[in-house]
Amino acid sequence: MLGLGAAGTLAAWTDSEFARGVFTSGQFNIQGNESTSTPPANGTWTDHYTAAGAAQLQFSTGFNSLSPGSTVYAPFSLRIDPTRASYGATVHIRSTASTGDTTNLMPKLSWKARTGIAPATCAAGTFTGGTPLVPSPDGAGVPMNYTAPATPPSFTLSNAGAPSTTPVSVCFAVTMQPQPANVAPNDPSWTFTTPVTTTWEFSAESTP
Repeated sequence: MLGLGAAGTLAAWTDSEFARGVFTSGQFNIQGNESTSTPPANGTWTDHYTAAGAAQLQFSTGFNSLSPGSTVYAPFSLRIDPTRASYGATVHIRSTASTGDTTNLMPKLSWKARTGIAPATCAAGTFTGGTPLVPSPDGAGVPMNYTAPATPPSFTLSNAGAPSTTPVSVCFAVTMQPQPANVAPNDPSWTFTTPVTTTWEFSAESTP
C-alpha cells in the first residue's frame, strides 16, 4: 500500500481597512467700530489689526484740552466679522502703549473701561453701570501704560446670527488728576507742550 505524505502551511486570509479625515479650517476675525451711535454705524466696521492702524476714538468734548480733574469718554465697539464667523470669541484688553509727553502729562492721566454701556450714552452719567474691564480696586483707574494681569476681566462676542453678529461696546474714560493747591503757573511739572497718544490692544481668542 502506498502512502502520500505532504507537509504545508495554509495561507492566512488578508484584509485591509482604511480611514480618511478631511479637514477644513474655520474662519475667525473680529472687527472694531469707533462710532458713537447706537447701534454702531454699519459703514464704519473694519479691521484694525496693527497699532499703526488703530481706530481713532471719538472722545467727548475736551479731550484735546484736558483740565485738571476732568474726564473724557469714548466708545469702541467690537463684533465677530460676519463673513468669518465660524467661532465666537473671548476678549480682553491686553495692554496699552503710550507715546508723547511721558514725563509730565502721562503720569497725570489714568483710564478705565466698561462694557454694558451703549455708544450713544458713553458718558459720566452712565459710567457707574456696566462691567469693568480693568482691575482698579480703588476706582482711580490704571496707568496709561498698562499690561493685563494673568487673569484679566473679559467679555464674549457671539457669532450667532451671522451675517448680523451682535456687537459689544466698550466705554473708555480717561481722567486727568486734580492739580494740587498752590502750584505755580510756571511749574515745569504742570507745563505740557506735547500730547500723549495711547493705543489700546484688544486680544481675542476664538471659542466654539
